[in-house]
Amino acid sequence: MNLTTAVFADREGTVYGSKLVPDENVPVEEALDRAVEWLREQVGGP
Repeated sequence: MNLTTAVFADREGTVYGSKLVPDENVPVEEALDRAVEWLREQVGGP
């Protein structure tokens, strides 16, 4: 799974945005299954 993040700065140099901190840490080999499980929980699907 890839996640793109961005940080922006205005013309005065004020920076907006920061790192995204995951809600839970899972091993790489479990990440896809856990992501699908989480998405299904959000919509109440099987």
